[in-house]
Amino acid sequence: GITLTNHEIYRNAQEGIIVNNSVRTTIGTDAEDEETRTDGNTIHNNGGNGIYLINSEGQTKIYYNTIYNNSKNGVFLENSENYQLRYNNVSENTIHGINIYSSDNQEISDNRLFKNNYGLLLNASNGITIDTTNYLYNNSVGAYLVDVNNSEIKEENEFYNNSGCGLRLENSWFNTLGSSSNQSASAVLTKIYNNTQGICLFSNSNNNTLRNFYVY
Repeated sequence: GITLTNHEIYRNAQEGIIVNNSVRTTIGTDAEDEETRTDGNTIHNNGGNGIYLINSEGQTKIYYNTIYNNSKNGVFLENSENYQLRYNNVSENTIHGINIYSSDNQEISDNRLFKNNYGLLLNASNGITIDTTNYLYNNSVGAYLVDVNNSEIKEENEFYNNSGCGLRLENSWFNTLGSSSNQSASAVLTKIYNNTQGICLFSNSNNNTLRNFYVY
């Protein structure tokens, strides 16, 4: 695998970073200790996607990056599996903040996705975990799940100030949205608030479990 960290990548005609047919790639840094952690990457003003990963899998991490003003998506994963996307600020990209297409078993946590078209688009992907402490705001749609099955949104996420739906599902089945029924008393519930519509269910989105949300 490779590690790309502490770079500024900008004004390329197409992608800022493209990774094709790779495993164990780290874009950013996976050090949790602030004293030892180096900065991630700043990726902006590219003519395509900020980060584009295709046909890649396994133990790949996208951590602590600032990604903005790219002409397509901030991050686009296609036909790629087993990624972790954490601690990224993704904003003002022309299409979407994070776009995951035909890519299973992703973990998404601790990201800020704002001022994109969709903050997060999950399309034809299964086994996705939207873990804790993601903030999706000031997008046209906070998170849009289409043809997504057997995925989960956990507690402590916030979807707010989006001009359309805070959370939209279309043709998506058997997903669990919200924290578990046996959560601890101190758990912070996911909040969906101050959007034009809170939760939108369209086109045969059946057998989903929605529980323990604040929607207002």
